[in-house]
Amino acid sequence: MKRNALRVAEVCMDEYKHNVNITWNLPLKNCYYRASEEIHIGAIKSHKYNSNCCLVDIGTQTPGLYDCKEAKQKGFHMLWEFQQGKAIQNRQTKRCLEIAPGEDTFYQLIIQECSGQHWLIRNVIKDF
Repeated sequence: MKRNALRVAEVCMDEYKHNVNITWNLPLKNCYYRASEEIHIGAIKSHKYNSNCCLVDIGTQTPGLYDCKEAKQKGFHMLWEFQQGKAIQNRQTKRCLEIAPGEDTFYQLIIQECSGQHWLIRNVIKDF
């Protein structure tokens, strides 16, 4: 069943396939923390007509994934404070990005009051 779900996600879900990976407790691929305090998910794009997707706190328990340019224009809470081995906390809302047991899944990515979870991010992008 897991193999079928991963295959369907790979073929059909494009940029949303990371939700299936989270459901099956697999690490997020192409998740980057930038020195600008943004969390980018997906392939990093450098062309001026392409944009990256940023993780934002939209005030619900479910994190939002928005085009970074759009999120910045709309004033979404998209800046995250992070140090290796510590929590990932939204700079504006002070809520944390965490993993919790899901209702329909094993685990899900949520934003909530900080409970003390710690993170290690392998892909940190520093601005030149």
